[in-house]
Amino acid sequence: MGRRMSEACRLADLKRQKAAFAANFVGIHSRRRFEEEFANRPVKAGRLVDLDFLHKIEFPYLKAMEEFGWITYLTSGIEVFDGLVKIFYTNAMKISDECFSTYIMGKYYEIKRGTIAEALGIADEGEEYNAYKDHKTLSFAKKVLGKRSLRVAPRYAKVLKMHDRLLHLIVTYILTPSGTSYSVIQRRDYWLMAMIKSGKKPNLPGLIFNDMLRIVEATEPCTLLYGMLLSLMFAKLNVDTSCDLGIMHQSMTVKKEDIGSDFEGELEMDFEEMENGDEDEMNVEGGQGSIAELAATIDDVKGRVYNVEKQTKKILELLTAMHARGGGSSSGSQ
Repeated sequence: MGRRMSEACRLADLKRQKAAFAANFVGIHSRRRFEEEFANRPVKAGRLVDLDFLHKIEFPYLKAMEEFGWITYLTSGIEVFDGLVKIFYTNAMKISDECFSTYIMGKYYEIKRGTIAEALGIADEGEEYNAYKDHKTLSFAKKVLGKRSLRVAPRYAKVLKMHDRLLHLIVTYILTPSGTSYSVIQRRDYWLMAMIKSGKKPNLPGLIFNDMLRIVEATEPCTLLYGMLLSLMFAKLNVDTSCDLGIMHQSMTVKKEDIGSDFEGELEMDFEEMENGDEDEMNVEGGQGSIAELAATIDDVKGRVYNVEKQTKKILELLTAMHARGGGSSSGSQ
């Protein structure tokens, strides 16, 4: 009897949710657009940062992030409403380069950089990224990150040192996810990492707004970014989220580690299984997903260095032998 009542209550709740969800559609065209173009798109929710671990390893870029006012966002444990995130992008329409509108739960909202800044709890200020001045980006990144990372083609994140690798994960998982592989360093990643390392504040609301606007204007299906941030924004805008079952996103927890000579123990990160198609995919088993590939990466780099040294040694031996033969023949001729 109790089981049947609980099942009836569950069905009644689902029916109420479905009825409430209908308030997101202005008409049949809006609903059809959602069902055909957005319902099955992946949403990148984001991750939480384990501050205790970063303090423990004396993560050198934590102070800059604290000064930028990013820590609250990086550690916010809010539920992510995937369904409403999809609605947000389904109903979004560009108004200008500085604004777009959307329709959620029976209300229209204008989204600007200031809206995003308020959700993040920071000011809409800082240096802007300009993709058309990319030579400056690479020049700046080269000074801060070092030339070696920029010489690798394609630019894989595994060439980065340990702390820079962690910084790249924070950038690509939380701050400005791109919807592409986490294993490759994009040019904007270089710029953002260089800004953080040098203590220069980038305009994060501006970066995020431009990303959202690109999704709004996109003519081809793409990953829907900023699930965590948009859920924070829904709370700030007092959006009724009762029609969507929120999901608590998992945290980026890094435990005591042993990567090369930097740490003691073993490096592990707890992640959800990454989205299909990511080249840097890590599967979680038993609640703990080990990033053994980072250790393997270091071994791989060491192996390459060893091979180069070995080849260099052979070349030097050959040159020495050639020189000796040349010297011998000269002596004989005299």
